Amino acid sequence: MRLPKLPNLKKYTFEFLSIFIAVISAFGLNNWNDHRRDRVAELKIMGNNIETYTNG
Repeated sequence: MRLPKLPNLKKYTFEFLSIFIAVISAFGLNNWNDHRRDRVAELKIMGNNIETYTNG
């Protein structure tokens, strides 16, 4: 098996790093969005509970 020439190696390394960074960023944004949605739902539920208990 012959190794690719150096310019091809640089190209493939750049492509790999670009895809890796894009995938890691997508997972990070998805995680952040899930936590944000959970927090919004939590605040809505807490607001409903406070309203229920204060209005009796």
